[in-house]
Amino acid sequence: VYENRQTDGRNRLAAAFLNHFMKYYASGDQSAYTAKYRAESLAIGKEITVITPAGKKRATALDVDDSCALIVRYEDGRQEKLISGEISIRL
Repeated sequence: VYENRQTDGRNRLAAAFLNHFMKYYASGDQSAYTAKYRAESLAIGKEITVITPAGKKRATALDVDDSCALIVRYEDGRQEKLISGEISIRL
């Protein structure tokens, strides 16, 4: 019984997420989604660690572009758009 409730809870969470996401997706206007994503980002303006297969690199998260890629500037001044991967933030 407990496992069924857990599964039901996960299904409801997934459905709620997809319903909320579809509101933005169906509108055809990604700018509203991007603006909300940008406003709620915990990374923008923070010193972060970018974790890659080659190792860790220190960077500053600058912004999120229109395709929701995270724009970062590394300590050497080089900028990059991250579209997948992992970052670490120490608040």
